[in-house]
Amino acid sequence: MINSVDLHANQLNGSFTFDFYPDSLERSFLFYLDLSENQLSGALPASLPTTTGSHEVYSYLSFLSLASNILTGTIPSALWSNLSSLTAVDFSNNHFSGEIPTELAGLVGLTSLNLSRNDLSGEIPTSISNGNALQLIDLSRNTLDGTIPPEIGDLYMLEMLDLSYNQLSGSIPTALDDLLSLAAFNVSANNLTGAIPQAGGIHKFPASSFAMNPGLCGTPLPPLAVPRMKRTPGCNKMLGRLILLLALSTTVSQSCDPEDARALISFKSGFVDTAASLFSWNNVTDCCGWSWITCNSAGRVNTLNLSSIAMFLSNQQGLSVIANTIPQLTQLESLDLSNLNVSSPIPQALSSLPNLKLLAMSNCSLFGQVASSLSELPPGLTYLDISYNLFDDGDPESITALCNLRSLEHLFMAGLPGLMPFIPSCISQLSNLTTLDFSSNSLSQSFPQELSTLTKITRLDLSNNYFWGSLEPLCSLSEVTYVNLELGFDPTNNTTTAASLPDCIGNLSKLTELRLSNCYLVGEIPSSIGQLSQLRYLGLDGNSFTTRIPDSLGNLTNLETLVLNRDSTGGGSIYGDIPDSLGNLVNLKDFELSSAQGVTGQIPESFQNFESIETLILSNLGIGGRIRESLFQRFSKLEFLDLSQNFLIGAIPSSLGAMASLEEIYLYSNNLNGSIPDAIANLTRLATLDLSSNHLDGQIPGPAIAQLTGLQVMDLSANDLTGNIPSELADLGQLATLDLSWNQLSGVIPPEIHDLSSLEYFSVANNNLSGPIPAELGSFDASSFEDNAGLCGFPLDPCSS
Repeated sequence: MINSVDLHANQLNGSFTFDFYPDSLERSFLFYLDLSENQLSGALPASLPTTTGSHEVYSYLSFLSLASNILTGTIPSALWSNLSSLTAVDFSNNHFSGEIPTELAGLVGLTSLNLSRNDLSGEIPTSISNGNALQLIDLSRNTLDGTIPPEIGDLYMLEMLDLSYNQLSGSIPTALDDLLSLAAFNVSANNLTGAIPQAGGIHKFPASSFAMNPGLCGTPLPPLAVPRMKRTPGCNKMLGRLILLLALSTTVSQSCDPEDARALISFKSGFVDTAASLFSWNNVTDCCGWSWITCNSAGRVNTLNLSSIAMFLSNQQGLSVIANTIPQLTQLESLDLSNLNVSSPIPQALSSLPNLKLLAMSNCSLFGQVASSLSELPPGLTYLDISYNLFDDGDPESITALCNLRSLEHLFMAGLPGLMPFIPSCISQLSNLTTLDFSSNSLSQSFPQELSTLTKITRLDLSNNYFWGSLEPLCSLSEVTYVNLELGFDPTNNTTTAASLPDCIGNLSKLTELRLSNCYLVGEIPSSIGQLSQLRYLGLDGNSFTTRIPDSLGNLTNLETLVLNRDSTGGGSIYGDIPDSLGNLVNLKDFELSSAQGVTGQIPESFQNFESIETLILSNLGIGGRIRESLFQRFSKLEFLDLSQNFLIGAIPSSLGAMASLEEIYLYSNNLNGSIPDAIANLTRLATLDLSSNHLDGQIPGPAIAQLTGLQVMDLSANDLTGNIPSELADLGQLATLDLSWNQLSGVIPPEIHDLSSLEYFSVANNNLSGPIPAELGSFDASSFEDNAGLCGFPLDPCSS
């Protein structure tokens, strides 16, 4: 099996595609894909290929780097829904344009996002705060505008934030002062104004982090800038303080220790710095002002963060450079080399750093024996991340060396199936742990009882493993805010070992995210889940529950995402009516309930309260009745609507037109009748319209549909539509799929249809059309035109004279 593909710096050219795997990666799961530093060009594919197996191959992809190529076009939005396991994305140093997709920024497991040195524009998406795992954000050297989202302040694990060289405006949000882990910060060369926050740690970064913002003032910027800022709100009250600082300015700055500077210059020599990320590292400037490092008050380097920048070892001697230079940085407290392709064992030189508190070396291609390396790490280490490496000790007990690091608070050992056959029982000795990530390790054991002793845990990720047995150890984690067990349980479990959701789950009063998708859980969803009043994300899809939907879910008024899709293999049953109480979830943005034919009744009238809803999926259920006119009136933020494969009747309400943000709508396979409402013209952002397999009649509203200039897919097949095919369809220049088959359309195929240059699928089969087929449509096969008695011309029989 191939789990890692590293083809960086190989002079590869041509376009990038995900569809290169079938023979070589069959039955494999890619964790790591690095195609950086090549000559790949063109645009990214809009989505994963439809080739059988491609979605499975990439479903566990954790690291994706296309940095330092010559890729162009926008970053597709639809791509990321099938790449939800990503933890690191590096698209830096390309020519991408357009906005940053909210779907990419909002990947909940993302720890590193580097989109620097592109041509990206628009605002920074607020969805960037969806996942609390982000440790690195580099959006520098683009043309981003708008303000800095205060939501970034929620990213409590963030260590590096670089927004420099953009066109950002407004003030620096005070919420950024809450980022206690921040080790590198840069907002220079923007249009920021106002006072630099002084309550937390932001103002402790060097002046270079804030330079070239003419309207910005306050420590650490020089007081000499004050005369230019007299009219800047928030700065006048600081004038006296800044003048005082001018007198003291010679005592504020500490010069870098020369030994540390020499060690860093030597360290740099061991790497090829393709993107000039270490441009500031030179013998002229003070090293305390260099990128990626910070100094303590004595001028000693205490932080070195090189994660996800475009560098690689110049040769094998680069390893000795690390070994010889790192020990010289004796005051180093934080070292992050994540995503650098070190290709070596854990450097033993790290044992020479007595003050080291944070060590991050994920995705470094580390290999070899880990037991001795772990045992030699500084005992005061509080943060350790060695995820997604290539360790393979062959000795299951070797991992127990980890348990000697009693000061650990944050432990990340994900994606190490060769190293982690089970969680050692001694894990209970790490009583200070607040973060634990053992995801994607193929662990095969009963759900670890030792977790119940780790009462300080706030974040737990055991997803993508093979557990079985009771989940009750979770109930002791009274401080936990995030639990992810997705795909964490063995699907071959029998009824005696299959897990269920314990009633005590309701005790976890601080929980904000509970991810239990595809865990093969059985039994009922306990009503106690309604006690989790802080919950914002609840994923229970892909299980085998036999249950009603609890009314108590309506108590979760902070909930933003609720996913209840049933196990696609057919196990269990969700049944009964959808509770009216769910209408209380006024903050809900994403609600998905599908593949549960036992769910009956109608769409609750209370759903009209979903004023924040962006995605609504109620598909393949047993619900019926009419779609109320009032349902859509408040859905102004809705982007994705799927009510397909139900028993809905009546007309499509004209209030459909109120959903101005709608991009995709699926109403196929119902019993809807009446005409397609003209109000559809208001859906100017629509890309997909699927109303197939209903009983819709009347004519296709050509003038209304012509307003949908961004439409890419239109499927009106298997209805009772009559009249001509509107010539206005030729205005849909982006249309790739047009299916009008199995209706009662008559007349000729409008010759203007040939203007649809993007058309890839076309069918008007089984209608009453007549006349010649436009020559430009001859590239489609005969099945696209069959069963139209009066139709002629290639690819059908020639027309008679």
